[in-house]
This record gives sequence, structure tokens and C-alpha cells, in this order.
Amino acid sequence: MPLLEVINLEKHFGGLTAINRVTFSIQPGQIKAIIGPNGAGKTTLFNVLTGVVPPDGGEIRFRDGDITGWKSHLIASRGIARTFQIIKIFGDMTVLENVMTGCHLKSKTGLLSAAFHLLPVWREEREIAEKSIRILREVGLEDRAQARAGNLPLGMQRLLEIGRALASEPSLILLDEPVAGLSGPETRELAHLIRRIRDGGTTVLLVDHDMSLIMDISDEVLVLDYGCKIAEGSPREIQNDEKVIAAYLGEEMD
Repeated sequence: MPLLEVINLEKHFGGLTAINRVTFSIQPGQIKAIIGPNGAGKTTLFNVLTGVVPPDGGEIRFRDGDITGWKSHLIASRGIARTFQIIKIFGDMTVLENVMTGCHLKSKTGLLSAAFHLLPVWREEREIAEKSIRILREVGLEDRAQARAGNLPLGMQRLLEIGRALASEPSLILLDEPVAGLSGPETRELAHLIRRIRDGGTTVLLVDHDMSLIMDISDEVLVLDYGCKIAEGSPREIQNDEKVIAAYLGEEMD
């Protein structure tokens, strides 16, 4: 049974069709990539899937339940997390505090307990801090836990954003151009992290322009063109698809 199933999804902005009846699914434990040129609809698709903007048609099913048109916070609580093409961290907070904000989605103590600083609140805050340190260790930022997040270099900020997304314990994480602006060694390290995320039980849906990364780590690839799906299959199938080679990959994959 698919973890995520998208059926005839549509999104329009005025007279522009950004997503045109796109259908696909992702199985539990997969790394699935979405590729296409700028303007193909990749980020719009992520925005619709995560409730940033509502769809204009179609259906989104997650864990066999209909989440079409849900608000972002409800989708996140259901088990879908994401990162953004333009990094969105809390620059004035510490690295540890950034990850802790992601953990609070799973917080169990109520507002009244928090207001009066009752024992369960202190206990849960300690547990959240310990969990956040474990996440920072996983993404390679444990030694920067008390650093100001805004002072981190770009590569570490991307790792931090992924760590914060993982703090909500998602079943599915959407990564929007996670290696944009990174060096070769940083890209390779992030590829290892994405595999570890998948091996740890979190399914990955990925958008990026780095074709070497996409073809190396993906189980399946979906190709968009002007909001339409033009191909879907294994990396090898996509590499050998004449439409995809002509439109997107060209000489890069020769």
C-alpha cells in the first residue's frame, strides 16, 4: 500500500496551470525524486502536498487517509515534514533550540501545565532536549548545539533544517533542493544522510537539480514539465527515456 498517493492533482494561479492532473505514489521506505527545469511545478507540488497552498482539484491520500486541502499544521501532525529551497531557520536561536521547536509538535503537556511550570513540563523539556541532541548527533551538528544558528555556514544550516524536520518524527520528509549551493564534499555527506534517514524508517521525497545526486540515491524518479508528468520510473529508465534526455538531462548524463 502506498504511503503517499497523489491522484489527478491540479493547481492554478489565475490563467497559469502550475500542476496539471499529476498522479503518482510513493511506497514506504523509498527515496523518490522529482526533477524538471525551473517553472516545472516542483516546489508548487511540495506546497500543495504540505498545505501551504490548497489544491484546485484531485486527491492526496497519506497513510490511506484523505488529507486533500488540510492545513499545514494538521498535515505535519499527521506525519509529513519538509524543508525549503530557501532555508528557513530561526537565526537568533541556538542550533539546539531550533531542533527543539520541531520536537514540540509531539509535545504532550498542556497549556495550563506550561503556564504554571509544573513538573511534567520540566520533565518533558528535558526529554525534548535529550532527543534534540540525538538528532544533532545524527546530522553531524552535536558540537554546534549552543552556536547561534544564523552564524552557521550554508551547508550546516541545511543540515539543521533537516534535523528540525526530523524532530517531528515524520513518516515522510520532503526535501526541496537540499544540496543547492553546497560543495562537492558537502553534497556527498548530505547524500549519506538522506540514505540514513531512509534506513531509519523515514520515507523521502526529494526535489533537486543535481542529477548525479538524484540518479545515485533515488529508487524512483518523477519528471515534470510545465506542471505535467512526462515520465516516471527507475533512475536507469529515466536516463534512457528519450523525452527526458532531450528535455532535461542532455549531455550531462552521457
